[in-house]
Amino acid sequence: MCNNAARLQCSRCSSQWYCGKKCQKEDWRIHKLLCSERQKFETRPSENVRRAIVFEEDEPTVKFIWVSVEHKDSSYSDGYEHACLEKYFGPGENGWSQVYYSNVRRSRSLREKIDLRHRELFLTDGSKPNKAVAATAGATTGEIWSGPLVALKYVDTGDFGMLSFYTDMDMRDFRDVVDYLLTYGHGKPEEEQQPPKALAPIIRGISALSLTLRGVRINCLGDTTKSGRKKFESVELSIDRQKDRLFIPPIPARVGILLELKKLPPPSSWKYDSYLLQNPSVTFLNLDIDPSSSRWGWAPMEWDDMIGSVVVVRTDGKDLFPQHVEALDYYCRYVLQPLFGDSMGAGMNPESKIGKEEVMYRMSPKCFELFYSGFIDYKHDTDSQWGAGVPYPDIVGSDAKVKGLRENFHKLNPFL
Repeated sequence: MCNNAARLQCSRCSSQWYCGKKCQKEDWRIHKLLCSERQKFETRPSENVRRAIVFEEDEPTVKFIWVSVEHKDSSYSDGYEHACLEKYFGPGENGWSQVYYSNVRRSRSLREKIDLRHRELFLTDGSKPNKAVAATAGATTGEIWSGPLVALKYVDTGDFGMLSFYTDMDMRDFRDVVDYLLTYGHGKPEEEQQPPKALAPIIRGISALSLTLRGVRINCLGDTTKSGRKKFESVELSIDRQKDRLFIPPIPARVGILLELKKLPPPSSWKYDSYLLQNPSVTFLNLDIDPSSSRWGWAPMEWDDMIGSVVVVRTDGKDLFPQHVEALDYYCRYVLQPLFGDSMGAGMNPESKIGKEEVMYRMSPKCFELFYSGFIDYKHDTDSQWGAGVPYPDIVGSDAKVKGLRENFHKLNPFL
């Protein structure tokens, strides 16, 4: 439950330990859901099964299950184990995998990886809300989880050429899974990111639930290499805030440009290809900017892997241009990201670690407007027509005086 030395074992299931009675009592609401069930899954029925946890969409009770695994050969390693989950996801389907390595809510790393499987497009494919998740984690989950969920424990030796395999889920793993469901999408509940106060009037002023906006499509590696699309494309799209799942990236909000992201479904021919689904431009927009967070400078898992292409619009309904997004991408990737690294003593200048307050200062409306002015000059060195006819992005909280500081751009961005 906590990270203190464990001295007290659960007398019923004998598979969970606590530092004392207080922690055990706090964990009981979740622990009791599988405590007695755990005893029934002590003896493995065969060598090719692993103990897993299932949250079925139509039943309000979470369960232990045995999942069959098969050995698969690989041309570059000793192979790996494949979990057979067609019973839950349909013929030929084994669910969309989300692998995570830490419990953010309790600030600890996991001994093995948790592999959480769900339907790929559970938010839009008509899947029913998951009753077991609702009964277990309640209404405070960061996602509206729909369709079945299966949690497995995954062991990767980390050595090239070695076998990766599944092992049995246990009660401590169950606690980690529940914490993940509670925090996925917004980090620690008590430390949820909030847009700057200067943006509050814009958010309150949004009355239209459905509207057509001029935005930008940020294409993933698959769309740029397989389909020949540009990295940033201007698009006109309809947004329905009652149906579409939109996400506000923290860094643009911090610099005074409130954006909303929407993931696009990838083509079926490469929808499981993690390489082609890479979209680092989107990842860098979503770096965690909470100085107290254990994931400071890192993107949440949803925006770190298997992203695909996305569309982005301004929350205030104003036009967004590809040049604006390209500048934000460069700012996050080549200005802020090295500063995040330096603040953790692992960046380009580890010998001169800077404070997080310095990173936050560089992440402000004034600094971004100064950067944008210099970025135009930088782009014009190779393309004199870049941004022709494109207005400056409307930045909330910026100061017009900063436009006169273009000659000092190099002081802001030593990495350019």
